[in-house]
Amino acid sequence: MDQPVDPGTFLSPFSGLRSSGGDLIVEDRPAFICEGAILVERALSEALEGRLEIHSILATPSHGERLRPRLAAGIPLLIRPEEEVREIVGYPFHRGLLACAFQPPPCPEQKILQASRLLVLPHVDDLENLGLLLRSAGALGLEAVLLGKGPPLFHRRTVRVSMGGAFLVPCHRSEDPVDLLGRWRKRGGEVVAADPAGTEDFRAWRPSPRSALMLGPEGAGLPEPCLRVSDRRVRIPVSPRIGSLNVAAAGAVMMARMLPEAS
Repeated sequence: MDQPVDPGTFLSPFSGLRSSGGDLIVEDRPAFICEGAILVERALSEALEGRLEIHSILATPSHGERLRPRLAAGIPLLIRPEEEVREIVGYPFHRGLLACAFQPPPCPEQKILQASRLLVLPHVDDLENLGLLLRSAGALGLEAVLLGKGPPLFHRRTVRVSMGGAFLVPCHRSEDPVDLLGRWRKRGGEVVAADPAGTEDFRAWRPSPRSALMLGPEGAGLPEPCLRVSDRRVRIPVSPRIGSLNVAAAGAVMMARMLPEAS
């Protein structure tokens, strides 16, 4: 349904998005922003299944009229001219459609311990690298992601780059991911560290039925405590003219090995 202009309730989550950080609080609850038709429609699909709660949607007229028949009752739809949408968000926004949703409950620790295909990111430095890794994890069928230090999972840019992976893939953030990974390992399975100095070519790697792939930050790589908990140290051979892959690219290449038909 369309709602009257109410900056304090419906428009405020979309205000000044370029300068806002990753901690969006709406009605005293943590929330996040989806940008563009694909992300908004994925969020709406999750809402229809009861896995996500939508706070409000801001749309230009063409997007709003197309979306209106698909909205569940009670989701506020704010239709505004494109110029006004740009003014609200604070930058030249051309996608024409945004949604504010409440963050889903954190993935429980037990979900990590039960996963048979797990991505482990003890420390990620960059918002977009995190988003790309989550997108690959979702696209390549990983069951869960274990996070340590890094940018906010539901930062606007992370959600956008992840193409929904931030809310579609179960993610658990731990202050001590190495400890939790060690407990996962005790249940059986292998921990594979992506290590440029590793001796094993990733093309020879055949993932076990339970595999956890661990990736470190660019530059420093995985610290020694992470390497100690790993069973294998696998590298991707690269041309010496470039020397290395971006962590998100390397992660996608190695996660593809974890597909059932590739193992």
